[in-house]
Amino acid sequence: MSPSASQPETLAEGRFQVLETLACDDLEVVRRCRDLVLGREVLVEGPGEGLLGLSAGDLDRAMREAQALARIEHPAIQRLLEVVSEGDRVLLVLEPVAGETLAERLEWQKRLSVDDTRELALALGGALASVHGAGVVHRAVSPEHVIFGSDGTVRLRGFRLAKYAPSLDGSCGTSLPYEFAEGVQKIRQLLPRYPAPEQLGGERADARSDLFGLGCLLYRCLTGKEAFDDPLSQVPPAQPSLVRSRPDLPRDLARMIDSCLARSPLGRPRDAREFVDGLRAAPGGLRGHGRRWAVGLASVAGLLLFVLVRGIWPGAGEPAPRAAEAAEVRGVGAVSALGEFQPGFRASHALLIGIGAGYAGERAFPLLDNAEDDVHALADGLRGLAREWDVRLLTGADAHRAGILAALRDLERRAQAEDRVFVFFAGHGIRHDTNPTAAWILPADARAERDDPGHSTWLPFFELQSVFAGSGAKHVLIAMDCCFGGRLVAARGIEEQRYSESYATRMAHVAISSGRDELVSDGLRGSHSPFVRHFLAALEGTGPVTSTELFAYVRRSMLADGVQQTPTLGFPQGARLGDFVFFRSGE
Repeated sequence: MSPSASQPETLAEGRFQVLETLACDDLEVVRRCRDLVLGREVLVEGPGEGLLGLSAGDLDRAMREAQALARIEHPAIQRLLEVVSEGDRVLLVLEPVAGETLAERLEWQKRLSVDDTRELALALGGALASVHGAGVVHRAVSPEHVIFGSDGTVRLRGFRLAKYAPSLDGSCGTSLPYEFAEGVQKIRQLLPRYPAPEQLGGERADARSDLFGLGCLLYRCLTGKEAFDDPLSQVPPAQPSLVRSRPDLPRDLARMIDSCLARSPLGRPRDAREFVDGLRAAPGGLRGHGRRWAVGLASVAGLLLFVLVRGIWPGAGEPAPRAAEAAEVRGVGAVSALGEFQPGFRASHALLIGIGAGYAGERAFPLLDNAEDDVHALADGLRGLAREWDVRLLTGADAHRAGILAALRDLERRAQAEDRVFVFFAGHGIRHDTNPTAAWILPADARAERDDPGHSTWLPFFELQSVFAGSGAKHVLIAMDCCFGGRLVAARGIEEQRYSESYATRMAHVAISSGRDELVSDGLRGSHSPFVRHFLAALEGTGPVTSTELFAYVRRSMLADGVQQTPTLGFPQGARLGDFVFFRSGE
């Protein structure tokens, strides 16, 4: 029965009298209410129908996460006044902020000016820095959650999906079953407007996920269009670029926003503070080429920049100008419209991670006899090849979560456009129980699930795979010798091809694993794993060998040995023009 005029609708056992329903969808319900106890007007925000029941039995955790928001103090944050529970719902009591949302403004204004967008970016960046500093990830930055007050102030609201993330890296788990909601339409109803790729993959969100949403918001403010037409598309979208679509913008502003739109978290600013610092350092009146481009850029570098922003390196985490500058320094010849590069490599970088005895201690994960010896042997094998390799080893207790992430980010910074990158991991892998595409590697400091139910000490495969987009290198190969490593790889048939010079002039993103979605062998004690033993054998001999040829050899050899696992080969980023190449001795 609907409440009558004499019996107005109330919430929280009659404390809040509902005056008006401002928003109502599957994600949230926002009501303007009168607090009958304190005699003030407030906004009361509760979960929409789509969220009810998704976190059954987890009310206490939801209360703690909401209460964490009360610690956030920033002039651009809609203040959380109180948290109350009503049955199985958590209600957020918020300060009433009257004004126009950014979504409403963009409906009639279509675009914002450059100056207004820069001011908005600084205000929201500062607000997010405060949010992240309190150990919270917003996870739903969008135009609907930005309010322009009547006094001209900007406020960020919409913390229904926010998560408390007290871990050192500020990451937190997802709260919505993105992969397993009831059909695509249901997913679209429950998702925030701008879900980051790692959120869609079921991986852990952190401050960089909020920056992705901020980048999408600012892109729309400056172009009047969405950066990504369909966030749920099965086909990876082209990397949007303000440098390309709005060449009239100040270059440094466009580059900062473009960096937020990187599909890999490694390609985005580390946090909101770095984003704000970058905006403030940018010259406000600079248009056309940025300061770093003002001196000595040859026409060939300009051509290379054109090719880069046209999407030849899809998803590259580093903004295109750095790659073009590096190209000019190296004297790279003209790049064709087909995306061809010089027939060689500037440098070769290898990051070899092995954890065996590193799992010692009061952990729940068994030691591995050969993993650390395996990567040492691989390092020796690479150093014996004809072309010089810059090899970094990360083994044992040094291969902790923070150390692996730092090594990946360092690799991203060092690898340049004409480089190749090889990442190898040997250790434990654990698959996600319900998401068929998600899994984790276990760093040396990983804690058992009973001690770490949120998996904050584990490292998702996504972080390794992000090297494809984050490094910007011409050739990238990731090899996984761990259980369930095939989840990193989209398996496909073997291609037995001879190496030709064209391989070295075209983009190549390749992933190889020692098995499919299955357990794999560490090998006999004092030996190598079956995968590494045949991998090393494939590096022997003379002449160049491609990753597909190497994979074919490893797979045939393991099959001949009767090894009960199936190596897989894939091209996760879809860049199948070239192939990763190892140059062996005797060329």
